[in-house]
Amino acid sequence: MTHTGNTKTVAKAIQQQTGADIYQLETQEHYPTSYQKMLKVARAEQNNDARPVLAGKLPNLKNYRTIFIGYPIWLDKNPMAINTFLSHYSSFKGKTIIPFTTSGSSGLGSSVPELKKNAKDARFNKGLAITDDQLDDTNQIVKKWVKNNKF
Repeated sequence: MTHTGNTKTVAKAIQQQTGADIYQLETQEHYPTSYQKMLKVARAEQNNDARPVLAGKLPNLKNYRTIFIGYPIWLDKNPMAINTFLSHYSSFKGKTIIPFTTSGSSGLGSSVPELKKNAKDARFNKGLAITDDQLDDTNQIVKKWVKNNKF
C-alpha cells in the first residue's frame, strides 16, 4: 500500500538489495487522494476494526520463508488492509515477517503489535521505518539495514 509512492520506493530499494519479489496490495475501494480525507477514512476503518476488501489475486506464500511487509503509517498504525491481507492466510508457521514503514515522523508506530495479532504463528524480525526527512537517503538506509540484519 502506498499513498504517496514512498512505500513503493522503499520496497524497490529492498528488492534491489535482497532480490525479493514484490506484490503491491490494493483495495477494491480506492482511498481519497486528499491526505486529510484519506486520514478520515483510515480513522473510521481503525475505529471499526474494518477489513477492507482487497483487489486482485493474492500471492501464494507457500514457498516463502521471509516476507517483507511494507506500508505507510496512518494515525500511528498500519492500514487496515494489511490486516485483511494477513487474515487471508491460515498460518504463518515457519515464516518470518519483516515490516518496513514510511511515515511523516512516527517510525513503526504501534503497527507491529497489530501485525503480531494478525499473524500469530509468524516470527518477526526487526523492522525498518523511514520518515519523510530520510527519503533522500533511502538506498543507503536500506543497504545498511540489509547488511546489519544479514537478509
